[in-house]
Amino acid sequence: MTNARRKTIATIFLTVVVVGLIIALAEGYGHYNYSVWKKTYAADGDWYGFLTKPSDNPGLLWEYRPNSERRGIRTNQYGFRDIAFDLDKANGTR
Repeated sequence: MTNARRKTIATIFLTVVVVGLIIALAEGYGHYNYSVWKKTYAADGDWYGFLTKPSDNPGLLWEYRPNSERRGIRTNQYGFRDIAFDLDKANGTR
């Protein structure tokens, strides 16, 4: 293997390691900030437990409660921040 090829491989390897380290640190920092937020604001904030609830979906931490209102934020019957609407189509629509 030539010296230039070794340098190229070493540069690529180090770049991948550094990028991976930066991503890992950013993820760790985000998880730490979330845990701090959850312990302080969310635990006794004005909307945790009133407007939101823990989610049954493993991909979500929380979701809005259906038909809730708190500080001007309203949710519809499906738990979305939207007006109430019916899922059934009206007669004559496709």
